[in-house]
Amino acid sequence: MHASVFRCDSSVRRKIAGSILLFMFAFNAPCPIGLSQEKKVLSDAQWQKGYHGLAAILRKKDVEIISDFSTWENVDRSKSFLISLGDLNTTNSFLAEYLSQGGRALIASDSGQASITIDNINLQFQDQPTVQARGYQDAFDIHMDCPKVSDFVATNPLFSGVTTVVTNRPALLMARATGNVSGSWKELAFFPPLRQRGRFPFAMEHRNQEGGQLLVIPDQSVFANAMLGVGDNLRFTLNVIDWLKLNNRTKCLLYIGGSGSAPKSPKGVELYVPPPSREETMRALKKLWEQTNNRQKLDLANEVLEFAQEEELIEQLVDSIKLEDIIPKNRLAAILLFIATWGMIIPFMVFLLSNRKKPLFGLTSDGLKSSRKRESNRRKAIERLRAADSLMVHFFNKTGMQCESAKHIDPNRLTVSYDNRKTRRIRKKLQRHLDDLSKQDHDYWTKVKLEDIGRSIAQWQQLYETGALLITQSPAADSTSIGSQVSLEPSSKIRETSSKIREPSGRPR
Repeated sequence: MHASVFRCDSSVRRKIAGSILLFMFAFNAPCPIGLSQEKKVLSDAQWQKGYHGLAAILRKKDVEIISDFSTWENVDRSKSFLISLGDLNTTNSFLAEYLSQGGRALIASDSGQASITIDNINLQFQDQPTVQARGYQDAFDIHMDCPKVSDFVATNPLFSGVTTVVTNRPALLMARATGNVSGSWKELAFFPPLRQRGRFPFAMEHRNQEGGQLLVIPDQSVFANAMLGVGDNLRFTLNVIDWLKLNNRTKCLLYIGGSGSAPKSPKGVELYVPPPSREETMRALKKLWEQTNNRQKLDLANEVLEFAQEEELIEQLVDSIKLEDIIPKNRLAAILLFIATWGMIIPFMVFLLSNRKKPLFGLTSDGLKSSRKRESNRRKAIERLRAADSLMVHFFNKTGMQCESAKHIDPNRLTVSYDNRKTRRIRKKLQRHLDDLSKQDHDYWTKVKLEDIGRSIAQWQQLYETGALLITQSPAADSTSIGSQVSLEPSSKIRETSSKIREPSGRPR
C-alpha cells in the first residue's frame, strides 16, 4: 500500500485518528492474557499499511486465522479459505492446486511484479504508469491516483449496500488467455474513466469445474487499516468476508506480503502520532470551514459547545484567566484587543441569528394558511411522527429489547464496548429523540427531524452489526464489564483432515 492519500496536508492526523477510533470501538474484544501488559507501538506509516482491522473482523465472525502453511494444508478444503494480500510469489506456487480441490480465495495486489495464471488465464497487475482518475469527481479528495470505484454489477452480493469503494494507488488488472479455458470468469466491477485509455476491471471472479472460487482485486490497500473507514470500504470488506465464509468455511490462511501473518487485535496496538503543528491545525480548520454549508457550521458550533461543556473546558478557561494577563499596561494595545474581540463575536452572533429565521412559505394574501393546506400539512406531520416512532421500535426490537412503543425504550441499556464517552453520547442522543417523540407537538416533525432520527438509527445499526453496540439485560450494568464479555476469538477450533496440496517453496516457519 502506498501512503499518497495521507501526504503533506493537514488532514493527515484527522484521517489517521478517525481510523484508530473506528477500530478501537467497532472491533475491540478482550485480548489474550499478557497482551494488555505488553502492547506493540507502531508508527503512523506502519499502522496505515497494517491489517489489524481486517484480522479483527475475521475473528469477530468466528474465523480462525492460520499463519502457518503446514497447519493449514491439513484442513478440509471445504472448510477453509485463503486471503493473500500484496506479493503473490509464494501464493502462486499452490493457488491453482488449492482451487482445483474446491478451495476459495481472495487475491489482492497493487504490485507491478505480481502475476498469476489460473485455468489458462494469465492475470498481470500493472502499476506503471501510475493509475489516475481522469476527473476530480472520480478521485478521492484531491488525489487523482486514488480513483473511486462505483461501477458494480448491482445484483452481486459483494456490493450489497456499497456505493463507493476508495482505492489507494491501485494497479491495472490485465487478463490474457494462454490456452483453452474450462472455467468461467466474470468482471464484477470497473474503475471510473482513467487517464489510461480503456475500461479496466476492478474485481474479477473465477469459478472452476471442481467448485473452486477466486476473487481478484488489483489493490490490497482497500482492506488496510487506514482505508477501512473511507467510503464504503468497511461494508465491502464485510461482504467479501461473508462471501469467503459461505458454506461454513471457518479456517483462513492469511498471507500478507508473501508470508503468513495473524495481526493482533487493535486493542493490543498503540500508535505514535506526532501532534500537528500550529500551521497544520490552522490550515485544517480553514479547509474544514470552507467545505461546510451553513447547516453544518451550526451543527459544528453545537458540537464544539457540547464537547466544551462535557470536558469542563469553559470553567477551566475562566479559572485560568487573570486580569493582568489580558489587560496590558499599554492602553492602545488594550483598545485594539477590545475592538478585535468584538469584531469576531458580533459577526458570529449575526450569523447564528440570521440562520434561525423561519421563512413564511405557502401563505395566502392575508398571511394565513388555507385550512385545506393546513390540514394536509398536519396529516403529513402526524405520519412523520408515527414513522419516527416505528423506526425506533423496529430497530430496538431487532436488538432484542422487546418494546411496543418508543416510551418503552431504555437508553441506559445501550453500551459501546470500551468507550464510555461514546456510550454517554449515544444515550444522550437517544434520550433526546425519545423526549421529542413524547413531548413535541406534531408540527415539530418536519422531514429534517425524521431524517435526523433515520441517520441516528443507521449509525447505531452499523455499530450493532459490528458488535460494538451492546444491549444489556440490566440497565444498571457497567459498560466496561459488559464490553469485556464480548470476544472476537472463535468459540471452537475444528481440525479435519483432507488431501494435502504441494507446499510452497520458501514458506514461512
